[in-house]
Amino acid sequence: MYLGWLALKIARRTMQDAEEDWKHRKWYDLYFKAAEAYDLLDRYRTLYSVGQGRVAPTQAMEDSWNDLMMHVRVCHTMSTVFPKNRDIDDLHEATKFSKDEYVYDNERFKKFGDAVEGLRQKALLKPSVLE
Repeated sequence: MYLGWLALKIARRTMQDAEEDWKHRKWYDLYFKAAEAYDLLDRYRTLYSVGQGRVAPTQAMEDSWNDLMMHVRVCHTMSTVFPKNRDIDDLHEATKFSKDEYVYDNERFKKFGDAVEGLRQKALLKPSVLE
């Protein structure tokens, strides 16, 4: 009887650990995709702005924009299946922008960075994992 109880206790703990690991991986996956999109936006802003003005559109600029938008869409697709959460809301709010309207807005760019940081906090490994 004791062995049965012990086996059940071990099985429950194993299932809890597996569920916790799965949840952590989902937060990490979303964080990773959001960080990629943030980095692409940073690159786009760096390459295609000159001081306060903007450069004339080129095919490379359009390709970069399309790549950025694809990454943002992937973030949105992944994040919409998560339960209601402030970090997800912040990500959505920060990534609703258009090329002409918000891309060069420093405040919105900071909000995007803050949203990515919020996701990073959820994706952090527990110190015991690294020991």
